[in-house]
Amino acid sequence: MHLYFQHKRVVIATQHRKEDVVAPLLRNRLSMVPLPAQNLNTDALGTFSGEIPRLLDPIMAMRRKCQLALDWVDADFAFASEGSFGPHPHIPFSACNDEMVMLYEAATGRHWIAREMTAQTNFNAAEINTWKTLEDFARNTGFPEHGLVCRRSSSSIDDVHKGIADWSRLREVFEGLLLKYPSVFVETDMRAMFNPTRMQIIAAATGKLIDLLHQECPQCQFPGFTVTQVIAGLPCGACGMPTRSTKALRMSCQSCGATADKNNPHDRTEEDPMYCDFCNP
Repeated sequence: MHLYFQHKRVVIATQHRKEDVVAPLLRNRLSMVPLPAQNLNTDALGTFSGEIPRLLDPIMAMRRKCQLALDWVDADFAFASEGSFGPHPHIPFSACNDEMVMLYEAATGRHWIAREMTAQTNFNAAEINTWKTLEDFARNTGFPEHGLVCRRSSSSIDDVHKGIADWSRLREVFEGLLLKYPSVFVETDMRAMFNPTRMQIIAAATGKLIDLLHQECPQCQFPGFTVTQVIAGLPCGACGMPTRSTKALRMSCQSCGATADKNNPHDRTEEDPMYCDFCNP
């Protein structure tokens, strides 16, 4: 553990039970004292189902969650996460959970961030007008362990029914909506307490954050010595000219400002000429 965090109080800024997976990690790996943020309304910053627009970028949203939690609870640190869902940027036809987590220091405003991006998600949605189609959709998305949301249409914030987690309730809501509309828009409930898969990704991102906090500055031993710049210029193996490929990673300390360069992350000293702008203009 890093002594900087030992026995420090950390409030977990969530109303969606993320503390179930986050608190044990902060307690066991950093010896922090996790505290709940009772009555904290993080939905005021935006909801997945669209009733309240999500206007802040993930980092600003996490900072705001931390600040709100610290207004409610007297603590040394606050922890927050922010998830985004959509098409995977690198895997065609796959959905993506992009999860970010932040540890925020109350006294200084300094913060540390980690990120986990994965195709391991049940994120999905469909317009459905028969019970059989809904049954298939529900089973394919992990229902009832994973919750569902039903509403009038993808663009509507009317008649939104969230947190559906049993078959009888699902049928009741679905058939009730079909009495009023020709079809029902059904989507996975991506709130953490209704999505065990997302909970696993939040835990993975939190683990990465803790790994980062164990990386000490070589000069002042402050936690979180991390990559802040990618330096291009790995030389071409044929002509020796710099390429656009990564030559080194610059790590820095947010306390004393010390920096250190780490060689190419794959321990390569030269690049294949096929990636050289001089050999292959």
